[in-house]
Amino acid sequence: MSNHRHFARHFASSLLIVTSLAAQTVHTVGTPAGFADIQPAIAAAAPGDIIMVHPGSYGDFNMQIGVSIIAVQTGTVTITSAFHNVISIPAGQAGHFVGVNLERPLLIGGHVTFDQVRMESHQIGLRMLGGTCHLQDCTLRALPFLDLGGNPSGAIEAHGGTITAIDCNLTGGTALDLGGSPIGGRQAIWLESGVSFLGSGLSISVGPGPNSSAALYSESPNVWLNDSLIISAPPICAIDSPAAECDRCIITGPCTTGPGQPIGHGPVLGVQRNTPLFAGLPFTIDFLAQPNEFVLVFGSHGLATTPYPELAQAFLLDPVTCFPAAALVADATGHVSASWNVPSAPLPVGSQVWLQGVAGFAFPLQTSPVVGGLVR
Repeated sequence: MSNHRHFARHFASSLLIVTSLAAQTVHTVGTPAGFADIQPAIAAAAPGDIIMVHPGSYGDFNMQIGVSIIAVQTGTVTITSAFHNVISIPAGQAGHFVGVNLERPLLIGGHVTFDQVRMESHQIGLRMLGGTCHLQDCTLRALPFLDLGGNPSGAIEAHGGTITAIDCNLTGGTALDLGGSPIGGRQAIWLESGVSFLGSGLSISVGPGPNSSAALYSESPNVWLNDSLIISAPPICAIDSPAAECDRCIITGPCTTGPGQPIGHGPVLGVQRNTPLFAGLPFTIDFLAQPNEFVLVFGSHGLATTPYPELAQAFLLDPVTCFPAAALVADATGHVSASWNVPSAPLPVGSQVWLQGVAGFAFPLQTSPVVGGLVR
C-alpha cells in the first residue's frame, strides 16, 4: 500500500471522530436577526463558539475567550481599530480567525490561529506580547508611518511567545519624516530574544525606501525557515540574527552563512497546504524534508503547547486528542505529498483538524509548523 493510501485511510477514520463532538453555538454578525457588531457577539459567546460574520466593516474588539471569528465570504469582512484589537485567551482555549481583514491585532496570550487573514496596519501588522500564534495563507504588511524615534516596525513585531507560519507574505513598512518623505524601508519581522519563530514557504520583504534594514531582524536564536524567500535591498543581508537555520531558502545580500556562522543551512522540516479543509473535497499537503527521510505525521482536533526535549521546535498538537496519522518516506529530493478526501457527512460547525510532522536522522528531531484548520 502506498504512503498516500495509508495516510488517507488512517486519517479519514480519525477525522470522523469530530462527528461525535458536540456542536458549538453559532452567533451571526451583520444580519437583521444577528448582532450588529463583533464585540457584542464575543460577549454573548461561550468558549468554543463560532461567530459567523457577513460582509461589511466592523469596530474593534477585546477577545478574552476562545472563539472562532469566520468571514462568511473570505476577504469581505474588515475589522477596524483606532488603537488595537486585543486578543488575550485563557489557557486551555484557542481562538481562530478565518478569512477576515484585521487591523492592529495585539496578541497578549493564548493560542490563536489566523487562516487567510490580511493584517495591514500603520507601523505594525501584528503585535505580539506572548502566547502561541499560527499563520497560514496570510498577508501581513506594515503601512507607511511617521517615525519620530526609531521605533521598531514590521509586518510582525513580537516581544514574546511562539510563532509558526506557512504560505504567508510578510512585507515591512516605510518610515516617513515630518514632511511625509520616505526615510527608510523597515524590516518585515522584528523578534525579541524570547521569541520562537518557525516558518515554511514564506515571502519576507523589507519595506520600500532608502537605507533599508534586514527583512528579518531577530534578537532570538530560535529562528527556523525553509523554502522561503527573504529579500532586503543591497548591500544589506536580509537576515540579522545571532543564529538562524534556513533550509532551501533564498536570502539576498552579503550574508555570512555556514557552520558556526549566524545563518545555518538546516535541516528544517517544512510543510505546505495546497487548500483549506473543505468537507467532501480533497485535502493535500506537502512535507519538505531531507532526501529519503522518514516523516512521522501526528494529528489532533485542537492545539496546545507540549515541551519535548527530543524536539528542536515546539510541538503544538493537543495531547488529549493527538493521534498518529501516518509514517511517510520522502523521495530523493526530500518531497512527500499526501492527499485524502475530507468526509462529506455533516460535521459540527467549528470542527478542526491539525497535523504536524516530525522528522530527523538525529536528536533533536525537527518538527514542521502545524497545518490544517477549521473544516469549512
